[in-house]
Amino acid sequence: MKLYYCSKTTEETHAILRDGFINDLEYKGISCIYLADTPVAKQGEQLLEISLPVEIDISSFEIFAPGARWREWCVPAGIINQYGKTRQLPDDERDQALFDIAEALKELVADGLLEQAKDSQGQRIYRDGKPVWRITEKGKASLKQ
Repeated sequence: MKLYYCSKTTEETHAILRDGFINDLEYKGISCIYLADTPVAKQGEQLLEISLPVEIDISSFEIFAPGARWREWCVPAGIINQYGKTRQLPDDERDQALFDIAEALKELVADGLLEQAKDSQGQRIYRDGKPVWRITEKGKASLKQ
């Protein structure tokens, strides 16, 4: 499984690659780090890719946030440091991954599995200037299969 962590500074990136992760937040009583399955970073952030062996089960650390556009976890740093393989994602790979995500989104919309959410007046919903997506009835049916 590949997961991603956004590093705020070059110094933090170097420290993580050299020494490993240090828990940087508390979630439901667990000291942990935030990871996502989508390589999204803000301008100026660096992206780290963490590869975990399939036999490492982190399902108990998954966050189920309503409206989230990707899967999220808060995993104790010790698990990542012990079992994960971490590398900095080069800009060209990050750009390609973002392109792949955009293409997958277009496919889901074209197949009728996903649509932009609308309010009670039929206006499209945006959060922080970004569209909010929802699974269509067709999409829900396909998930049940």
